[in-house]
Amino acid sequence: MKYLFTLFLIAIVSQGVFAQAFYVVNDPDGYVNVRADRSPTSKVKGRINRGEVVLLGDVKPQDAWWPVYTPSLTTVYDTGKVGSVPREGFVLLGYVYKNRLISIEHLPSAGRLKLQGKLPAQHLIIQNDRVRLSLTTQIFNRKAHHVLIQHGSVDKIDGKQPYGIDGELPHTEIKGMELLIDGIPVSIPRDDFNDLFEPRLESLNVYIDKRGCIYICMPNNSDGAGSYGVVWVVKDSKVIARYLDNSEA
Repeated sequence: MKYLFTLFLIAIVSQGVFAQAFYVVNDPDGYVNVRADRSPTSKVKGRINRGEVVLLGDVKPQDAWWPVYTPSLTTVYDTGKVGSVPREGFVLLGYVYKNRLISIEHLPSAGRLKLQGKLPAQHLIIQNDRVRLSLTTQIFNRKAHHVLIQHGSVDKIDGKQPYGIDGELPHTEIKGMELLIDGIPVSIPRDDFNDLFEPRLESLNVYIDKRGCIYICMPNNSDGAGSYGVVWVVKDSKVIARYLDNSEA
């Protein structure tokens, strides 16, 4: 299993991170060094590679060095084996010079969003001459799921922690998600999205970096204590990771 973040020191857990834009590497070398402090001479703790997603801590316009954190939950898919490795976040990785990162939403998008229907049943299509994403939602059908309720609140749905709710039953779930690259389907199993509820498809878009890495970004879902953002990363026609942040929750 390849870990997304190669760190040489134990990272510091932080309590002060809030949900915000997702950032990726913006460097011709395809990676950026993470330093222990805000200085080019500070010790290198590790690196962020192309295709890896981070959050920023509190930054001011005049700040040259940005604190970077892992999102709340990182799921790394081993393309050679069945399964995944989830990792809890809120971990300070270190500091990165500001022009070495770019918000995913500032990358070129794959096309204009076409959204049909009204909640809970909607159908979204984003496409260009190479990439086509289709995503459909439907009303949550409790009879089709195993819902575990603890102390009057929803604790698990189908054995997994649900995102997008705050103890109540969901109203909307993702019915299906299909991605085509050059006309060839990319496998996106239901396990990649069946714990995500109350999606806001109007916030979703597909972005492509200069080296062809694809980011399916849905940053604003649900509201209040249930809010979250999510990014799927597609590289070499395979979903390699999912990043989820609900740090405002």
